[in-house]
Amino acid sequence: MSRITLLAIVISSGAILVTGCTAAGSAADVQADVAQPEHPGYTDLFTPYSGPGTEAMAVRFASNDPSYMGAAGYSFWVYGTAGEADTLHMQVRVAKVSGNRTMGYGIIFAVQPGGADFYTLLIDANGNYEMGKVQARSFTPLGGGWHSSNNLLASGYNQFNELRVDADRGLIRFSLNGADMQTVVDGADVVFSGGSCGFIVTTAPDEPSQTNPVDVRFVCVLPIPGL
Repeated sequence: MSRITLLAIVISSGAILVTGCTAAGSAADVQADVAQPEHPGYTDLFTPYSGPGTEAMAVRFASNDPSYMGAAGYSFWVYGTAGEADTLHMQVRVAKVSGNRTMGYGIIFAVQPGGADFYTLLIDANGNYEMGKVQARSFTPLGGGWHSSNNLLASGYNQFNELRVDADRGLIRFSLNGADMQTVVDGADVVFSGGSCGFIVTTAPDEPSQTNPVDVRFVCVLPIPGL
């Protein structure tokens, strides 16, 4: 992962993806392609990492920088280069090491040029999941909002869960730890196809901090072009 790619991060102070909120939200004060704050002792955001089970490409999101605190929380995402096909396949193992258990993290896909429009599959550390759509940086849940996985997802910290998505023009098939879930259909007039894939992390208003860092690990089962 290049430094240029690492800076292709959109930071939203509007908390468009707050866990447990099933109503559409809006993002405010969005900044794109921002450099990281130069604060000694603070960690970077999305960086490559290695460890057990990371023979494939692995990425770590980590921050203990309180300058990212906000009244509504933040959403961070990073993505690779777009593929040529309308259909896409993404498979990632993800775990939360520390941070608020109720805040969502996961994958984004069908990211359109500019990075403001995409689909997302979020989980939290309590075993819940949500499929959603971000259009013009405004979030709308798909498939009824947050759901319990009924123990399909492992709960707690340091628990890797495998997410897979197969998407084709608003028709989204996905699985949690190998279990196929109900297909989600985007019935809107505007649907997303093709595009790129990446990762997303949301934070609560009172995090990150030096005493409560946010740390999420991603391990690619299928490669993501450009990351």
